[in-house]
Amino acid sequence: MNAAKVLEDLKRRFPNEPEYHQAVEEVLSTIEEEYNKHPEFDKVNLIERLCIPDRVYQFRVTWMDDKGNIQTNMGYRVQHNNAIGPYKGGIRFHSKLSHEFSGVLTGKGREFGGSLIRPEATGYGNIYFLMEMLKTKGTDLKGKTCLVSGSGNVAQYTVEKVIELGGKVVTMSDSDGYIYDPDGIDREKLDFIMELKNLYRGRIREYAEKYGCKYVAGARPWGEKGDIALPSATQNELNGDEAKQLVANGVIAVSEGANMPSTPEAIRVFQEAKILYAPGMLM
Repeated sequence: MNAAKVLEDLKRRFPNEPEYHQAVEEVLSTIEEEYNKHPEFDKVNLIERLCIPDRVYQFRVTWMDDKGNIQTNMGYRVQHNNAIGPYKGGIRFHSKLSHEFSGVLTGKGREFGGSLIRPEATGYGNIYFLMEMLKTKGTDLKGKTCLVSGSGNVAQYTVEKVIELGGKVVTMSDSDGYIYDPDGIDREKLDFIMELKNLYRGRIREYAEKYGCKYVAGARPWGEKGDIALPSATQNELNGDEAKQLVANGVIAVSEGANMPSTPEAIRVFQEAKILYAPGMLM
């Protein structure tokens, strides 16, 4: 398998899907060497079967905008592969192949078989993985200054776990800008953010107004100094120039909570600097 050739072919076949191309590039670049140790994979065209989804549902979504006008957009439901279990996300039912006939709903309650800590899972999981990376350098989170982006579910529980393990979070953000609190976001301050975001749908600048810290509109927190970066907001939120700034500022680890938050250019910067880096794949 030649990763570059596979990607070139997929770009030709699916020309208007940049996020898909990026996800494929990130995955293939990490598995190419190991994949090529198994020539039997190519005999069954395994790589193409992995890259191309089983099916894509396309449907119309009709909605009313703020002015009362009816708008129509297209929606898409991509079901990639169910070889090892139900398709991820949304509503799914897993057929006869596993000899189960129960429906599976994303975000289901515990009484329907849901997880006890589902809201916390992504943020906590990211920090648990980070801790394993730090162990390879003989250190942990205690006393480390962390830069977190986002202020939604993933970011909130990322911050919660960092606080619990002795780290200090100094930034959070939303689509309008970011806050920088050099004193650190403690449990009380995090509770304020959770209430602000989960109940009132407020903006992160309200944190700065309440606690008197710096707020930077229209920017992301990657120019601030810290030991660890935890991008937990959105795809491609951390570019090559910002990655260079993080490295220059002494960051020792980048652990991703969001789906593909670092651009390919940023990833190359982290790899060349040989800092600890854990990718978050777009699933």
